[in-house]
Amino acid sequence: GVGGGAFGGATHTRLLQVSSGYRVSDRLAVDARFYETRSVGSVTSNSETTACGTGLHWDLGGTHALDFSLDQSRTRLVGSALVSDALTMYGALSGSPGRWSYRLGASVLASGGNSQFKQDNATFDASLAYRLDPRQRLRLALQTGRTQGYLPQDDAFFTLSHDYQI
Repeated sequence: GVGGGAFGGATHTRLLQVSSGYRVSDRLAVDARFYETRSVGSVTSNSETTACGTGLHWDLGGTHALDFSLDQSRTRLVGSALVSDALTMYGALSGSPGRWSYRLGASVLASGGNSQFKQDNATFDASLAYRLDPRQRLRLALQTGRTQGYLPQDDAFFTLSHDYQI
């Protein structure tokens, strides 16, 4: 943990951060993390946040891998009844067989609490690339997402590019 002041004592911050990783086998690794912070004394920092999460990296063999993480957090404004909760999930499958490389990913944010700024979001992305030679690559990428709640919106992004390494 760390405690201290900044800006002539205008802000006081406490931070505790712990993380651990464990290699289950040559192909599977897991991790866990915990985070807690409290900042008071400044208009932009009067909050307490507690978060924890876990993740895994699984080598599927060859050049293929699966990554997954799950995190949960709770933020409370000091001196207020406002609370914001967030649950975040992320997963991706990637690989690079031969000249090809690919990535398929998804992330989800589910929020709770009593704040008027709650947002829920789901995002999906995919990319496919082909290596023409050691210095050139063609890439196709797509990302789409939807946000609901505070400031809802739909996003879509598409690109076709040619990369050249100088």
